[in-house]
Amino acid sequence: MRDQAPADDPQTLLAGDCIPTKCWQSNFFICRTMRGWSWERWDKLRGWAVSIVGHPAFEWMILALIFASSITLAFEDVHLDERPQLKKALYILNFVFTGIFLVEMILKWFALGLWNYFTSPWTILDAFIVAVSTKKVVST
Repeated sequence: MRDQAPADDPQTLLAGDCIPTKCWQSNFFICRTMRGWSWERWDKLRGWAVSIVGHPAFEWMILALIFASSITLAFEDVHLDERPQLKKALYILNFVFTGIFLVEMILKWFALGLWNYFTSPWTILDAFIVAVSTKKVVST
């Protein structure tokens, strides 16, 4: 079994960080197979993803996009059908925002690992909002 990452080095991610310990230590075929893999490329990719999602510029960019997305919601009212150009522009913006937030969520899944991602109330809320937005964009 692989060693865990040192607690003082957040950039170092190992397979044990994203795969629950119970699974990692189990004797299921896939877990036995995964323990034999070389995880160097995976660890480098996850380290790259962590450096992106953990960077303050990324966090501020996402906050600015959330704010911009919220502003577009203010333009939606009962008279929107009377302004087809505005309706189309808002649809396109919603599509773009949803795509960006979907990429952000998937990048965080990869960086944090599914287990860590879905144990934080904020990221669970984020996933719920992205899922609802994606459903709305797909169904429209």
